Amino acid sequence: MKLLTIFIFSLFTGGSSLQYENELSPDYNRGLEYLKEHKTNFDRTLKDNQKKKAILISVVFPEIVRYSLVRDLLETTSLEIGYVSKGSGFVDFSIGRFQMKPSFLESIEGVIKSSGELSDKYQNIIHYASTGEKAVRKERIDRLKSLQWQLRYLQAFYDITLRRHSFLENRSKDYRIGFMASAYNHGFLSDKKEIEYWMSQKTYPYGTGVNGEQYAYSRVARYFYNKHYHNIFN
Repeated sequence: MKLLTIFIFSLFTGGSSLQYENELSPDYNRGLEYLKEHKTNFDRTLKDNQKKKAILISVVFPEIVRYSLVRDLLETTSLEIGYVSKGSGFVDFSIGRFQMKPSFLESIEGVIKSSGELSDKYQNIIHYASTGEKAVRKERIDRLKSLQWQLRYLQAFYDITLRRHSFLENRSKDYRIGFMASAYNHGFLSDKKEIEYWMSQKTYPYGTGVNGEQYAYSRVARYFYNKHYHNIFN
């Protein structure tokens, strides 16, 4: 029975015997502590759909771990000034616990504006207090620094990805987490084949072209869901 249990867990975690809490220590465990500390906020904001909540938290968990890894290495003030002044085509960078980029928010907003139903659902996302281009960019940076706002954009990402890839409705939660994690990490506007390709690529946590031990982002997300999610949120 014990061997069967190990085999089943191996399938759910991508056939890997890696223990990511050890491989990514101490940042993985710091990520777990962050979720515990902010559990009430996650529960309140994502309360409408428990399945969606499980997927979304799993999708961004590797970024929460990465944030802990790089938080002391990055000074974003000059990058923020560059973005506000010239836009994401000039400078694009990750901000906040979910490591979202200004270009990610811009893409989300663009899709929402082109969809009547999503526009109605996410009016708060596409509405800005200012109309000037630089003022909107400044407000977008402020949103990126807010957990509440990042959760709103995360929910929009989920709805957009599910609309673009409706086949996910008929796939297992484990597969859906892996696919959406890869879409989030690589690019949610990519096609199905490209996203599936990146599900197995070992570019986490340092990105492409970096030497050293790395892992597949989607597998870390799936591992978290199967190993730790229910201990925190159930």
